[in-house]
Amino acid sequence: MMKECDIPGLAQGLIDWYWNLGHKRSGSYELPASGWLNQLCRMGKDSAAVAEALGNERPAMAIWGPSQTGKSTLISAYIDGEAEIPQEEQNAGDGTGLHWPGAQGFYFMAPLVADPEKLPAFLTRKVLNPYNKGMDGSSCLSRFVPGTTDGQEGTHRVPRPRHPVEMKMVVPRELWHALARGYSTECYGPAQGDSTKWNLDLLKQAIKRFITLNPAPRSAQASRDAYESLHDFCEILTDLAESDDPMFRGLGADAGELASTLRGLLEEPALVCNREAVLSFAGQILWDGYAQITDLYRAMSGLYRSLMGKDGAWAGKKVYCSLEATALFLNMGACNISYAPMPDNPKAPEAILKTLISKLGWREEGDDIIIECADGLPHRLGETPEAFCIIQGLVWELVIPINMANLADHPFSKAPQRPNALKEYLKVADILDFPGVGNETKSMDSKIVLDASLISDIQSRASAPDASGQDRERAKRCFSPQLFFKEVLKRGKTASIVSTYAKRLNIDAFSIFQGIRGYACPNADQLINGVKAWWKHSMPEYYRNQKGACPLPLNLTLTWWATQLNKAVNPNDSNIYGVIEDIVGNLGPIRDPGTCTTFAIHNHKSPDRDFAEITQDFNPGTVRYNNLIKEKAFAKQFASEISRKSFDQMICDLDTGGAEFFFNTLREQLEKARENSSLNRISRLRARNEEISASLQTLFRQHDIYPNPKPRDTRREQLDAFMDRLEALAGEAEPKQMQAINLALRNLLNVDFETLEQVPFERNRIGQDHIRQQFQQWINAQVARCAPDGAGLRDMDPDWRCLGIESPDKMREVLEAIAKSVAPDLEDCAHWLSRLASYNTGTGNAADLRRPLAIRMANLISFGSAGAHTCTNPDEMRDPDKAPSHEKAAFVYFVEPALKRLRALARRDVIPVKRPDQAGDAELVELCARYGVNPLKAS
Repeated sequence: MMKECDIPGLAQGLIDWYWNLGHKRSGSYELPASGWLNQLCRMGKDSAAVAEALGNERPAMAIWGPSQTGKSTLISAYIDGEAEIPQEEQNAGDGTGLHWPGAQGFYFMAPLVADPEKLPAFLTRKVLNPYNKGMDGSSCLSRFVPGTTDGQEGTHRVPRPRHPVEMKMVVPRELWHALARGYSTECYGPAQGDSTKWNLDLLKQAIKRFITLNPAPRSAQASRDAYESLHDFCEILTDLAESDDPMFRGLGADAGELASTLRGLLEEPALVCNREAVLSFAGQILWDGYAQITDLYRAMSGLYRSLMGKDGAWAGKKVYCSLEATALFLNMGACNISYAPMPDNPKAPEAILKTLISKLGWREEGDDIIIECADGLPHRLGETPEAFCIIQGLVWELVIPINMANLADHPFSKAPQRPNALKEYLKVADILDFPGVGNETKSMDSKIVLDASLISDIQSRASAPDASGQDRERAKRCFSPQLFFKEVLKRGKTASIVSTYAKRLNIDAFSIFQGIRGYACPNADQLINGVKAWWKHSMPEYYRNQKGACPLPLNLTLTWWATQLNKAVNPNDSNIYGVIEDIVGNLGPIRDPGTCTTFAIHNHKSPDRDFAEITQDFNPGTVRYNNLIKEKAFAKQFASEISRKSFDQMICDLDTGGAEFFFNTLREQLEKARENSSLNRISRLRARNEEISASLQTLFRQHDIYPNPKPRDTRREQLDAFMDRLEALAGEAEPKQMQAINLALRNLLNVDFETLEQVPFERNRIGQDHIRQQFQQWINAQVARCAPDGAGLRDMDPDWRCLGIESPDKMREVLEAIAKSVAPDLEDCAHWLSRLASYNTGTGNAADLRRPLAIRMANLISFGSAGAHTCTNPDEMRDPDKAPSHEKAAFVYFVEPALKRLRALARRDVIPVKRPDQAGDAELVELCARYGVNPLKAS
């Protein structure tokens, strides 16, 4: 087995080798773009993602919920401590958890005061989590980690104290996903305001229409750039089809059919030769072809490629930000401010932020990239509002180190016995603070309009002298770059980033926050789908059978209790929790107390006393408390000992409002999960690495890719050995065992049309190579049904061991020997399929030629070119007494003739017996030697 660190390197080396030399191979040695290269690219992405996740072995708790639910308030008291705000800027923010030696002081949050407008103006430049008057605060993920300047064990080393935050950017592939989700929820589509609801038929029609209108030039050659973009698109569309997004979930009705359709795309010359065509086609599918979104995607992906691409200015470098720059990237309000005119008052927060945006830029320092807000920087990032919003939109994750030396062990002077619960938590795990889900419901009238003719009509009505207020409001929803960045991109990133991190196995635990002072979250489905994505990738067994408690920590954290509890004016009120039940009811499985652990947290110190002060007495033992805990809904939600204790701490702990208990319990949850090897994220990542390594080795056993210094025709030996084993097993089999052999052999030799690639629309693309590629696709699909020990991988798969097949490698060996044996029949098969395709000219209702092709392939394997037969003796049809007994039928009617056919295939002389030298042989041998891989030994 290869070393973990070698797997991404070998995968990338093989991809480079393919585009330099491997793509020149042809005939039976061709490496198909939809098969071999497709698998390799997928392994390359998977191995890179696993390597990145393994780079941080510390567990991480994801915190997520609707905007304004108090996630930031939860940690501000610990990070800022009891730091007071001086009226002078000098030394302001010194000593907080964000302050580093030699750098300016910084606060996590502005102090909680009754009137934020009266705070000193300089705070605008010195607060990480800005006050946005109820609007969304953050536009990306914040990862809070324990930091030290010398990199003490268990901490994140901060090499640049003046620029302590590491920035990571969204790659164009994930940007597609984010914009598709944002368009789906925020925009007015072409179907009477709705977006296209894709299904497989509509997708196939769209593909054929695009290819017809954009044919590839005859001399066009496959482009690596175009292919890799197309491969990214196929991956993203598959992810969207597996989500509950109403625009794409129709594609997930038949996963096999979708996979086949997308594999066909990877061979389509109109796309694999031209990246611009890929971008145009992707835009048609992901956002109904609206050019405004496609143009902005091109601008964002173009900037990413110029900075982080192969030859980009930031390629291979780490990017560090000052806290001022970090605050700008986090502040979603900065998007609006960048487009607004400069205020007359230079001390207004908007004026200060616009000045910082104008100074935002980057420079190189050693091997790092430094982003800050300063005069004289050689490269600007905020010269125009759009330029700033593009770079802000590309920020995906900000790694924010907390200075552990500045976190007091006992942060509350009035309660010196209290420990610093956040500090103790950070010694064990990170916090992943995801941007909040929107709190507003989108109606058709509030969605963003992109259609040019509709925009013209709306703007015409709004500019008329008798325009109504509704007309003017509707005009504000006509597309603009500002709306794109503020809503489409922001909402899309919120939905996309959670599913992406879940897929990468970056999340060890989840805490969903829900405020209960107002109303239910109108976008609760986003929260539910995000948690389900986490289940799917981290706990697939639980995802398939969601019974009992979530195996990994899942918490529902209810915040802001004063409003509801204060309604209990009558001590004997018996329906205190009823309103709260309505607020959390739409959270579905993630609020089920049998699935999650419920916590209660409240900020007793907020200056907004209407939301902070619990005026009624709910201390344990009081009449109100006793009545509340007797309510069925409350008793059910807070049934566990942890949940009840959390509620009591929320009431009684006036310093932290239950936050101390919350963090202490989170730490215990994560430590317990790490002790369980089946739940340990690192163990699962390493197991995934082993799977990728084995799959990479399998690629070397396809298409005779690797040169053998002692070649021989092993095909006949392999078939004979398989049949010898099978005949021995059949000779000793009892009736039930023979039935199992019959079933398994039928499954083995059957060709399921859904595993094949789409037959090309153009007849000139249907040749022997296409048929050969279909056989390889069949082999890959069959091998994927075999467990490591030879058993069936799924319940519906037979136990292949009854055929003498004891591993996936053995199955591949047998099937590839069969495929090589039918090679003489491929030319005739290709002519037949080409003639069939000539009659298949319909656009919307074209027949799926994979069905007859699958039958033809299966017949070639099991019966020969004459096709299947019903019985071996016609007399048996006339006289049932002459038919074999029920016990022997399983052998006589299929197993026996199949064995005879396979023996005949083995006796064939298949040319060439010796593998000729192929393009890239020497380079492939050198590449494998560099990574210590010996494909000949592996096989």
